[in-house]
Amino acid sequence: MADQPLVTVVIPSYRRPDQLASCLRSVVRSDFPPDRFEVLVVDDGNEEPLDARVNWSAGAVGVRWVRLPENLGPAAARNAGARAARGARLAFIDDDCLADRTWLARLYASSAANDGAAVGGRVVGGSGDNLYCAADQAILDVVFAYYNEDPLQARFLSAASLLVPADAFRESGGFDPAFCTAEDREFCARWLAGGRRLVYAADAVAVHAATSSFGRFWRRHFAFGEGAYRFRSRHARAPDGRIALEPPGFYRRLVSAPKMRPIRAREAAIAALIVVSQLASALGFLAARRAAHTSKGRTA
Repeated sequence: MADQPLVTVVIPSYRRPDQLASCLRSVVRSDFPPDRFEVLVVDDGNEEPLDARVNWSAGAVGVRWVRLPENLGPAAARNAGARAARGARLAFIDDDCLADRTWLARLYASSAANDGAAVGGRVVGGSGDNLYCAADQAILDVVFAYYNEDPLQARFLSAASLLVPADAFRESGGFDPAFCTAEDREFCARWLAGGRRLVYAADAVAVHAATSSFGRFWRRHFAFGEGAYRFRSRHARAPDGRIALEPPGFYRRLVSAPKMRPIRAREAAIAALIVVSQLASALGFLAARRAAHTSKGRTA
């Protein structure tokens, strides 16, 4: 391996050893030159060390493990990986995602063509007929289309598929560990506020190979709502102090995302789940607002 890898791929992981093994296999099989990148897995306080549980084969790619003494959440885990990384650039992928063979090469090429920018790839669903995952994917597609209409002047990138210059990432402070959700939105807002650029590389694909149920779907979007309140309280205040939301057209696009011409049962179910997701997010938003309003006498 070269003295300094071009890229360190950082994978935070908690309680998903089987998914992590699949993620690792996909990353190390990348088309990127195997002697020019390393993989760093951050064991986010798992009860049993992950390196003893995960069955996989590294081949020619160097893989290192960092173990945190307790579970600190994905933001803190990614930051720990960044501190230990040797690469000039950092690539982040989640442990329940699978990297396309060209994922890393395309992120790197876009980064090289846009010096100093953070580059994010596309995240696509890989859960087959699971309706809850299909609804999540429909929402994500609308979010990416809305915020990244100009890919070279993007406004939102997902931490599940992200490449950043290592020095600039550290200078920015990395991800805010106070955020359990929306940490990527918060990072993107701070990155842009610092005069840096975001670039969306839709051809760099990571497959989100997760499954879901109604309970998981509800809890996930409730947590997204909590994170959205914290994010907007910090980065989306109107001049009069009120929290600014997306325009009504954004939410109309969400609900109409499933193609229902002609109307089919599956598309109708996905549309209904999108409505449910927004209800869960709204309740999470209000719960976080109430907690902020009453905490230590502060108001939000």
